[in-house]
Amino acid sequence: KIKTPVLIMGYTNPENLKIKKLLFSFAVFDLQTVEILNKYQPGCAVHIFVDTGMSREGVTLEDLPDFLKTLKKLNVKVDGLMSHLAGGMDKLQIQRFHQAQKLVQKYGFSPKWIHLGTSGNMARVGLKLYLQKPILKFISHLAQVKKIKKSERVGYDRTYKAKKDTIIGIIPAGYYDGVNRGLSNKGFVKIKNIFCPIIGRVSMNMTTVDLSKTYAKIGDEVIIYSDNPQNKNSVENAAKICKKIPYEILVNLAESTKRIIV
Repeated sequence: KIKTPVLIMGYTNPENLKIKKLLFSFAVFDLQTVEILNKYQPGCAVHIFVDTGMSREGVTLEDLPDFLKTLKKLNVKVDGLMSHLAGGMDKLQIQRFHQAQKLVQKYGFSPKWIHLGTSGNMARVGLKLYLQKPILKFISHLAQVKKIKKSERVGYDRTYKAKKDTIIGIIPAGYYDGVNRGLSNKGFVKIKNIFCPIIGRVSMNMTTVDLSKTYAKIGDEVIIYSDNPQNKNSVENAAKICKKIPYEILVNLAESTKRIIV
C-alpha cells in the first residue's frame, strides 16, 4: 500500500487513468487529461504545470486563464503549481512563474505546493538521486584473447588498422548492453589496472580492445565504466568522448544487465 504522497510529473497515458482509483497526484498541462481525470479519478489532486519559457510540456500563460476556468468546473483538487527551468535560475521564467501564481490565486485556487526546480516548498532532488559521488561500475569479462598481425583490420567497416602485431581481447558486451557506439576507436576499458583502448566499432554485443600493455587472459575482469570520475573509463569521460551527458550513458545500460547492490 502506498503511504507516501507520489506526484507523477511526466506524461501519463490517458488509458492508464481509466483503471481503478489511483493514489497519486498528477501534473496536468492539457484539458483532455484533466477531463479524463475528472471522469475516472474524481477528486484526485493535480499540480498545474505551466510552461514559463522552456517550450516543452506545460500550459502557456496565454492559455492559463481558460485552463483555470475549466478546472473550476471539474471535480479535481488543485494541490500544486509547477514549472521547469531551461537552465539555472532563469530570471524571465521566474518572473513568468510569479505571474502564473497570481493568476491561479485570482481564479480562487490556493495550491499547497508551489515548486520550480529545487525551489519553493517542494524540492525536486533530480540528479541527487544519483547520490553525491559515483558508485556505479559496469563490469564484464574477456571472452577471447588472440593475436592479429600488422595491418589487419578490426570490426564492422574495418575502421581500425593494426600498426603492429597486436594482442586483442573480445568483451561480450556492446551497444545493446550500454557500451556507447561513440566509444568506437576512442574509449577505454580497464583490465588488470591498465587502461586498454577500444579498437574498431563497438558491435551490438561485442567490443574489441587492445591488450598490448597488459598480460590478460580469458575470464579476466574488464571494467567498462569506472566509479572513479578521474579515470579514462569513467562515465564522465565516456560522455565527453561521445558528446553526451553522463546521465544519457547511465540510462542506456540495458535492463538485461545484471545489477548487484553492494
